[in-house]
Amino acid sequence: MSNNPTSINGYGTKHYPDNKTLKAALHQYAKEKLSTTQCFARLKAEHNLTIKFMVIAIPSKLYQLNTKFKVPSSCKPPHTDIANIATQDTLEKVADDPSQGCGVGTIQTLLSNEGMLLPRHKKLNTQAFNMGRVGLNLYGIKHQWSSFVLHLVIVPNNQLTTTIGHVHLDCIEKHKLIPVTFVTDKGSDTGYIIMNQTDIKVHNTPIEGLWHWFLQKFGVNISEIICSIYKIHPQQDKTNKSGATPRHAFTIPASPAQDCHIEVDQPRINALCLQIPVSQADSMCWVDEEFEEAAFDIIKNPSLDDIQLEWSIFSSIACSIDVPTPRTEP
Repeated sequence: MSNNPTSINGYGTKHYPDNKTLKAALHQYAKEKLSTTQCFARLKAEHNLTIKFMVIAIPSKLYQLNTKFKVPSSCKPPHTDIANIATQDTLEKVADDPSQGCGVGTIQTLLSNEGMLLPRHKKLNTQAFNMGRVGLNLYGIKHQWSSFVLHLVIVPNNQLTTTIGHVHLDCIEKHKLIPVTFVTDKGSDTGYIIMNQTDIKVHNTPIEGLWHWFLQKFGVNISEIICSIYKIHPQQDKTNKSGATPRHAFTIPASPAQDCHIEVDQPRINALCLQIPVSQADSMCWVDEEFEEAAFDIIKNPSLDDIQLEWSIFSSIACSIDVPTPRTEP
């Protein structure tokens, strides 16, 4: 008779998440190039999956999971002809960067986000891309210690108090927490943020450290995902976190620091939303309903499918929309 009829070892029963969830998590960790210890710390924090540390068992189990879900790595890429494919993918990324502002580190991060992990590289090039008068109404909220991008949106007007008030509450609703201290420049757009937060500073806003990404990159490059999985170069004298990706540092802050967030429930968020006289939907509206309906009807025209340049699309739509002639004084 077996001495262990339950087949449960001394470490207890493991409750693994479903395959789809576990696969997505492991692929995300591969994109961030996390170490074995960091991977299992994230599994514990995000999925309550604890695997005891053993010098042999842990790498072996991680290897089994990565093999099962075909998780790529720089040592085991997803393609057999990795040299030619990696070269081609790298050349395509360089061709998509006419300003040549992307260093090898940025290109590696972009490829990593697409599942193409390459060996480690030297430090990032710091060249910038001059966008001239091109601009977007961006508003971002960034975690100061970890540099993790909590919320990043394009809004119709980033100077309206009501609009930014809803952006702030959307961020709170997304994470269900607020920081002990919220750092802002105390501009005209922060009225409702100040009402919602009790401790405000007026200098050294953390989000300003993110804007150089938007001077260097464009299109999919400016995704908050990319900004949050790029590993920050280790800096011994830096007060804030370094040597890890912002996402990892934000997800597991307790290992080197103290988690100081304050949890916020949904009813409280809803009550704060009601204090803003303009609804969230109206604050994020770019055009009126009549124009939006007319524009979408025109976009459905099959003749526009082959048009790639944005200005050509705009011109085609503008010619098909009736614009009232402005009245002039007699």
